[in-house]
Amino acid sequence: MSGIIGNNGLLAKIGDYGEIECLFYPNVGYEAHFCDGLFAIYDDKVRWCWDFKVSQKLENFYLKTIFKGRGLEIVVKDYIPISHDILIRDIQFRNLSNDKKIFKFFVYENLRVGEPPVENVVKYIDGNIVKRGKDYLFVISSNKKPKSYQCGHRYDKDSAYTDIENGILKENDESRGILTDSSLCWDIDLVNKYSLKIFILTHYKSNLDIALEQINVIKNQISSVKDLTMRYYSRVLEDVINNIDKNYLKYKDLIIKSIINLIFLSDRNGGIIASPSLHPDYRYVWGRDGAYIAIALMLYNIKFPAERFFKFMEKVQNPNGSWLQNYFVNGSPRLTGEQIDQAGSVIWALNVYNKLYSNLDFLERYWNMVEKAGNYLANSIFKPCFDLWEEKFAIFAYTTGAIYAGLKSAIEIGKELNKEINEE
Repeated sequence: MSGIIGNNGLLAKIGDYGEIECLFYPNVGYEAHFCDGLFAIYDDKVRWCWDFKVSQKLENFYLKTIFKGRGLEIVVKDYIPISHDILIRDIQFRNLSNDKKIFKFFVYENLRVGEPPVENVVKYIDGNIVKRGKDYLFVISSNKKPKSYQCGHRYDKDSAYTDIENGILKENDESRGILTDSSLCWDIDLVNKYSLKIFILTHYKSNLDIALEQINVIKNQISSVKDLTMRYYSRVLEDVINNIDKNYLKYKDLIIKSIINLIFLSDRNGGIIASPSLHPDYRYVWGRDGAYIAIALMLYNIKFPAERFFKFMEKVQNPNGSWLQNYFVNGSPRLTGEQIDQAGSVIWALNVYNKLYSNLDFLERYWNMVEKAGNYLANSIFKPCFDLWEEKFAIFAYTTGAIYAGLKSAIEIGKELNKEINEE
């Protein structure tokens, strides 16, 4: 994986060759829809994205991938606007030679819908590739109508992948199965520069007419959609830059990239996943990991992921004040073993929020959560549990330290709210 982009609902993993590896939707981390979103050019033979010299960089809210080879420079800027669950690939072609370049440009997908993948149907409809499976609808479109298309099945004779290798799409307009694939093609006659935008719209439990209407609206308002997203992240990054310690200004670019990636891991429903990694699988909400990420963001005055995270953790808290090992982003339990340190981490993070923002009304809202967690921690000192790596069951120094931090934080919050606290 080279990078991620997202909007707290749709999350995309972009691979080392600029390919779209996976889409997570309708939540950050779940469900995973494996994409294989590739591109290729065909002049005298096919050249896939990995046949070019590739460089990548996260810039502001988008991932920039530059491909060079065959006298071409292809710059792809991938981003997901904050206003819509759609991945936009802004593609710029530049001729590096003195001769005119004539070639075919192919966009390919082998999107497997759902976990586990389910049978889907892929259709070509008036310039758009539409794929439907389970409760999901995906639309692949462009600001310029393609010259040709193909809907097929990855390992059959009508495979769009095989057609690209041959340079000619068969224009089959429908296919059904688990491994359906498809491609769109444009003929490009390049003297100097040429631009193309690819849109991958995601919809959940929606109908096709609504999806096609929305993608047409976005095409017609693409500048406004992009400007809105740019203004949003500009405000976020302004807060980040203003809160960088002067001793660490030389690491400004690294800090900005890290903060943006942590924002991408925050789901709009409150869960903060540890990582979008699938192998090993870390697409889940740990109280510990979420607390650390929330604190990191709060230190740069980005508090909305933390506020949503505390609301999420309040909803999934056990009656005895503890939390399970981890959760799906929809709040369903995943691993149910006991890790006492996580209760300490969550309350500690809430106390960091208190010290940074002094919002007593916000604290009061979560006092019941704090009180239950504090009582749980007070009754769990020197009690064995799983370690933070979930490998051993014993009493650990880390767990003991987290219990101390949680109890101390609970007491401080209680005093802030003038609650009766038993410190014995």
